[in-house]
Amino acid sequence: MRPAVEQGAGSDYFAHLDAERGIDYSRGFQRVYDAFYGNDAIRLDRVGDTYQVVNGYHRLYVAKQIGISIVPARVTAPK
Repeated sequence: MRPAVEQGAGSDYFAHLDAERGIDYSRGFQRVYDAFYGNDAIRLDRVGDTYQVVNGYHRLYVAKQIGISIVPARVTAPK
């Protein structure tokens, strides 16, 4: 998935891929794209030299459990 995203693939690309394979949204690539790159991406607030998770605790937990050490996230300034 990441190579496709790095080449500019977006949600529509993955929706088309899912449709070609007969995969519904709940189990498809589009859902994964939306969760990590879309409007519901993991969000972090930068607080000094550290980061506070604003959205995405469960995805970070699961990634850690399966050995993924790098995931995409949006970093924002705290409000």
